[in-house]
Amino acid sequence: MPSPVRRPPGPPGLTPLPADGSALLRAVAQGKFRLTRLLLEGGAYINEGNAAGQTPLMAACRGGYADPPEQPRMVRYLLENGADPNIPDKTGKTALMHACAERAGPAVATVLLAHGADPSARDYAGASALVYAINRGDRETLQVLLDASWGGDARGD
Repeated sequence: MPSPVRRPPGPPGLTPLPADGSALLRAVAQGKFRLTRLLLEGGAYINEGNAAGQTPLMAACRGGYADPPEQPRMVRYLLENGADPNIPDKTGKTALMHACAERAGPAVATVLLAHGADPSARDYAGASALVYAINRGDRETLQVLLDASWGGDARGD
């Protein structure tokens, strides 16, 4: 039987987040910053994945937060506390790929890249974060990825 899903707050059409996983993963997916901080201070393992291999950082990148500026803040907090941006889930997707697939936006992509996310990593189907950003039509995030890939301004300005 498939695991139950919880639809995150936010606009319709976002991918539902699995309801399984650690308390930390659920707190992050729900955008509960203070609870996330308390769980981490209490010793929760920041890179623990659920049955699908999704980590709290991936949940932060996928979550449809009611207050959009909270999403990059949560992502930054997790990274500053040891979250690994390059851990793949069971399909090979990293946090950056999830962010691009869910249109988390350029602010989230910038934070991930600044903390060592690999823009050239590929999932098990061969797709990179660039492919996900292109497929979602997210031009701003695509520009951030291109700039990171070429080490500067890829617009040629």
